[in-house]
Amino acid sequence: AIFEDETVQNMVLNADSQYTVIGDDRGFVQLIRAHDLQPAYAYPQCDASIRSLSITRDQKHFIDNFKNKI
Repeated sequence: AIFEDETVQNMVLNADSQYTVIGDDRGFVQLIRAHDLQPAYAYPQCDASIRSLSITRDQKHFIDNFKNKI
């Protein structure tokens, strides 16, 4: 479930406000439908905490920055 046992580190809304991309402290990145907050896609867990996210101008990709847990 979305937001269960996780700390949202960052969130970015796409240009037409239909989707938001959320990164958390456990290394998960999720694409969420903004109108009903239902997950649209979840990316495989990363080994590090997601510290920042941005969406490209063409709205086709997002860029993340993470911090290793070492």
